[in-house]
Amino acid sequence: MASTRAETPNSGDMIASLISGYEKTRPLSKIELDMLTLFIGLAEARSLLFLARYCALTDDLWAETFQTAVDVFALSQHPPENYRDVEFGSHNG
Repeated sequence: MASTRAETPNSGDMIASLISGYEKTRPLSKIELDMLTLFIGLAEARSLLFLARYCALTDDLWAETFQTAVDVFALSQHPPENYRDVEFGSHNG
């Protein structure tokens, strides 16, 4: 199965859109913005558990999925100044 990574929007744009959507109701506080990457990481872990439990992925797709998870978890350790600069799965290997 071929990767659909090229068909997906930039990850930073998706995060910025997520923030923008929440901020239509009210501005997010600094602590909420700081915690955002943790919540994204927890959602990624939940997704991995779902995939492992219910889906049959090829080895190549598991490798790609795992690399994206590594990128997400790294983001939670070092949040960017501008989320639009974030891109997951840009590794070649």
